[in-house]
Amino acid sequence: MPLPSSRDREQVRAGLADWISAQVGESVDISQLHVPGGAGFSSETYLFDAVWADTAHALVCRMAPETADMPVFASYDLGLQVDSMAIVRDHAAAVPVPAVRWFEPSPRPLGAEFYIMDRVAGRGAPDNPPYVFGSWVTEATPAQRRVVQDHCADLMAGIHAIEVDDNIHAVLSRPKWGETPLDQHLNHQRWYYHWARGELEFPLIERALDWLESNRPASDPVGFNWGDARIGNILFDTEGAFDPTAVVDWEMACLGAPAADVTWQLMLHHFFLDVADVMGLGNPVPDFLHVADFVGRYEATAGRRLADLEWYYVFGHLRFAIITLRTSRRAILAGDMEPHDDPQDLVNNRRLLEASLAGTNPYWDL
Repeated sequence: MPLPSSRDREQVRAGLADWISAQVGESVDISQLHVPGGAGFSSETYLFDAVWADTAHALVCRMAPETADMPVFASYDLGLQVDSMAIVRDHAAAVPVPAVRWFEPSPRPLGAEFYIMDRVAGRGAPDNPPYVFGSWVTEATPAQRRVVQDHCADLMAGIHAIEVDDNIHAVLSRPKWGETPLDQHLNHQRWYYHWARGELEFPLIERALDWLESNRPASDPVGFNWGDARIGNILFDTEGAFDPTAVVDWEMACLGAPAADVTWQLMLHHFFLDVADVMGLGNPVPDFLHVADFVGRYEATAGRRLADLEWYYVFGHLRFAIITLRTSRRAILAGDMEPHDDPQDLVNNRRLLEASLAGTNPYWDL
């Protein structure tokens, strides 16, 4: 389930009703306001129905969390998400993104900036509990899972085919962290680690940061990165042909190499498999998301080979490690997790990060 929020839901409902009424020039009734289950550890997401002019509209509101709730990230650039979706909609017709109705940069109406987009029918693969623990993914046939896997690779290839012009570069670049995408990736992650850890120390993460710096790739592509590229952020028509209906969650969009997105999906799948293995479940989806299969499909669709896959795979584990140490600290603050004697255990993917640095990760089968 999503991480807990201290925001008053009735105040959110009333604020949305007033704000949307001002946009459409009519009284608006808000109903069925709820937080989706199964995913969400960063921005707050509200699903709701809004009625005006005798017409019902299924909508989604995304906003930054309250600072009192120990946010996962230091800042939330909702404008980046809106702009990223607009870029994809304009430059990658085969990648379905929801239509954004409104963006409100002022925190006055709801206490934080927010945007509202159309709600699209479909289901994403759940994170909490992970889809490998039992979900529509495990219930699907091997052929249906292959369709889902291929769509995921093809959508990434479509995003990466976007040509980065000056306008797109201005939206996605993070010049405060360095001149090139690799500089920006590494400098930002080192800063994020020191912000996220508080007073705790994590030698494993520091070792991973040093390994990445010492082994950085020679090439440094400037491409459009989705950032949180994975099947959990793709909605699928699971009642039909398992076609994708929407690609969502663009808060980590940036410039970088295609391999960063491809290995992020693989890394998260391996993490879920490792959790299942620790719990004695084995591999519930042995036909799904093999490294060679997924990379091969992506390369065939994109028409190019991926470089430096293992480096970006370790980089993905490093990114996830920092995120999870923060989400673990937040869960402890909320009373949903007991403090650990060893702070290293707050890093959810500790086992796989250690194995990846040692070159012994059992899931890397390329």
